[in-house]
Formats: sequence, C-alpha cells, structure tokens
Amino acid sequence: MTDLSTVTFGSGTDPYNKAAERGWDITDASELTSSLELEADVVIVGTGAGGGTAAETFSKAGLSVVLLEAGPLKTSSEFDMQERAAYRDLYQEGTGRGTKDGGMVILQGRSVGGSTTVNWTTSFRTPPETLKFWAEHKGVSGCSVEEMAPYFKHMEGRLNIHKWPQAPNPNNAMLQRAAEKLGYRWATIHRNVRGCLNLGYCGLGCPVDAKQSMLVTTIPGALDREAKLIHRARVVRVLREGDVVKGVEAEALTANVRGTTGQTITVRATRTILAGGAINRSGSVRAHRKANLLAPDDAGHGDLRRVDRSLLRRAAVDLLRPFSVAECPHGASRIQVGGAAASAGLRGRVLRCCRRANHREHGPAQPHPVHDRPHA
Repeated sequence: MTDLSTVTFGSGTDPYNKAAERGWDITDASELTSSLELEADVVIVGTGAGGGTAAETFSKAGLSVVLLEAGPLKTSSEFDMQERAAYRDLYQEGTGRGTKDGGMVILQGRSVGGSTTVNWTTSFRTPPETLKFWAEHKGVSGCSVEEMAPYFKHMEGRLNIHKWPQAPNPNNAMLQRAAEKLGYRWATIHRNVRGCLNLGYCGLGCPVDAKQSMLVTTIPGALDREAKLIHRARVVRVLREGDVVKGVEAEALTANVRGTTGQTITVRATRTILAGGAINRSGSVRAHRKANLLAPDDAGHGDLRRVDRSLLRRAAVDLLRPFSVAECPHGASRIQVGGAAASAGLRGRVLRCCRRANHREHGPAQPHPVHDRPHA
C-alpha cells in the first residue's frame, strides 16, 4: 500500500478547480432563486457511464448538450476517504437501497459521474454470450461482437483501460490457486485507471483522480465543448407533444438532496436520453406512463429506445465492482466470485457448490443450488 503521508490529494489533480478558467457551465440547482428554462439539441438525464459518454460524443459532433444529475457534484478535493461522508454524498439512499426482500444491498452511485465515481474500476468487454442474448431475446441489432469491436477499442483507449500489472493480493492469489486446482479459467482484471496508487479506497471516490471515471474524463470533455451541467436536479416529467418527446422537467433539490426548493428546470430538446441506470430509468418510465406522459408503445418511447440502442455502441464498456470470473463446467458457463457486494458466505457457497459438483458421480441432472438462480 502507498504511504499516505507522501500523497497530495485533491487540489493538485481536481479538474473542477479550474472550471471557471476553462469556461465550464455548471449550475447547482439548489442555489437557484427562480425557475430555469433551457433549449438544447440533446438533454441527457444521468451522468454515469452512459450519460457521460453520450454527452462527450454529441458535444464533439457540435450539438448543444444539457446534462441533468439528481446527485451533487463532488470531486477529489472533497474525497477524504471517510465512509460517513462518501456514503451520504455519493450513493443512492446513502447505501440504503436494497432489494425488496432485504437480501441484498444495491450500491449505486448518485453524484456527478454516477456509479463510475464509486466503482472499483473492473472494466471488461460485454461477453459474447450476453450480446447474443440481447440480439436473440431482446431484439437488439447492431451489437454483435464484430460490430461492437471498434467501439470497445475506442472506449478502452478513452478510459485508459489496461490489464492490472500488479501481483494479486493474498485473497485473490488464493482464488487463483483454487481456480487452477478446480480446472476453472481465470484472468487478470482490466482497470480504467491512470497512475493508480493502489490506495484501496475506490468505493469512496478516488482522491487522486487516478480512476478514469466519467467525472474526470467524458464530462470534462463535454464541458470543454460548451455542454451545460446541472446537478441536484431530479427529473420528474418527460415532456411531449402528441407522440413526440420534447424534453424533460426537473425539480431543484436542496443542498443535502433530501428535499426540494420549489424551483423547476425545464429543458426542451430535439433528443432526450434517459441514462439514469436500469433502476432509475425504469421507475421514470413507469411514472410517466401513469401520468400519460410516456406510454410504452408511443412513438416517443420508440425514439428513446433507438437513441439508447445507438449509445450501446459508444458506452460499450461495463464499469463494475470487482469480481473474479471463472468458467464453471457444472451447469453454468460462467460464475462470478467475490466483489464488493458479494459476501464471504456467498463466495464460500459458490466454491463449495462447485466442489460438490466436481466430485458428483454422473447421473440424472440435479438442480444446482447456485447456478439455477441469478447471481448478484
């Protein structure tokens, strides 16, 4: 581990310290004293992997872009590697979000940069079997391995994704030995980092900006091209005229993002992109449908789906919390072991399950206690 006494944090690396000098247009919605109305070619809801990448892509093409983020703008100057502040400021519901049955915590980002600000930088190309599933079962076209290859390559270069060169720590070395003994395939992770000091505080925001999150890559790239960023602005309504989506309306949140100020932000745009993540985006669509603002079969919804589908090619790299991936011959092609959200008990069950399967005599297929249900 790096000696923290030798490290300069935040102020020396934070690109937002020069926001005024670089002419960046950033608005904290909690400070608005009146409602705001804007027009743009593209409005993007969410500033994570999808939203940040889309913003830079469209702004490079010369389009005017407005980014809306429900969470606050927090940067390396404020990342103090303390859980109390990071969980409060950077995560949905202060890390209190979970599944309905209470069985799993959902660690999802809620600040500028989205989950890319707090993930652990494991970056891998979408597996071929996943792309095949999307094509065969979800009707997604244009996303085959061959078609995606140049977009993967572009994003890997943009985010400096490369194989992690350091030797594995003891727990990962143990997983490596276990995988080899059990005959599973393993691989060294690829990470989106530049000058990583291996501090071990990725989940609390990188204090030296080594993590190549949207916070320090694509969003600054878009801001340099006159994109507008509005944070603490929660989208509550999709605007449409007939069957055509015309923009969104957001409510300004208070500084602690727990309440509203009474001010609104209305953005009318030619193209509207919902990039708030699977959970938040689905909730927005359901809410708008109930309010008769966005129905699933409307042309407006179709337009949104087409925009999202095209962005799959650009936001091509999954940025997830770290886990080891092994090929398992016992009922599933891949298993995932480890990771910030996986407990030691889960890892143990997976390994014990595969050991039992490895020694089980051949016979009628038996239900597999781990592989026959979705993994976290």
